[in-house]
Amino acid sequence: MESDLYYDVPEFTKPQRIDMAHKAWEKAGGSITIREIARKFDICRETLRKRINGATSKAEQSQALQRLSVGEEEAIVGWIKQLGEWGWPPRVSQLRKMAVELLYAKGDKEELGIHWTDRFFTRHPELKAKFYGGLDRQRALASDLAIISAWFDLYKETVIKYNVDLSNIYNIDEKGILIGLIHKTKVIVSILEARKGAIKGYTQPRNQEFVTLIECISVSRRYLLPWITFKGKQQNVEWMEMLKEGHIALSNNG
Repeated sequence: MESDLYYDVPEFTKPQRIDMAHKAWEKAGGSITIREIARKFDICRETLRKRINGATSKAEQSQALQRLSVGEEEAIVGWIKQLGEWGWPPRVSQLRKMAVELLYAKGDKEELGIHWTDRFFTRHPELKAKFYGGLDRQRALASDLAIISAWFDLYKETVIKYNVDLSNIYNIDEKGILIGLIHKTKVIVSILEARKGAIKGYTQPRNQEFVTLIECISVSRRYLLPWITFKGKQQNVEWMEMLKEGHIALSNNG
């Protein structure tokens, strides 16, 4: 699970397609040939034929060797998805901790294998480990489609009403280095939710100090020298020597 890519994962895995093909064949009642169903679900015809004749899947064969039952793993998957919907996707370490607690609850105190997490993701391809950074609390609250749409509507109306020239339209980008920042953390997310952009990551606390960088460029590509704002009351000559060009300001909170 080293890769953080999720968009190259098929919509349905091969085991899922085999199960779907088997159910489709049963539902068809012989009106569709095995070849046609296998082609439709992009699986091997012989694989489907064996399943129809009673062969079990590799996943079913390995269930007897699993430390956690199918129901217990499904409960973990539900827990992961619920936390993701709340904006607090669990870390990989929390997944292992949950599995250990379930094992302990039924008297199994043997140490969990180092490859258990990888095998868990193999059994549940709808989940993936991915790095996510923190999200400022105010930005999380402002991530509302109605609020964003209303802002762009107002922007367009203002440009038209006052006939604003493109050279007078600037984009200001504020970036900050924060003390107490939540760094990027590898968490577990639903692939489908990640595709929809529904995973927002952890919300940052507000008790932080900032060093703020402000950059400004117009639609016509004219840019202004950057401003850097430090928390403090007295200028430091070394700041300007390091900056080379731009402006430095001070404030009570950075």
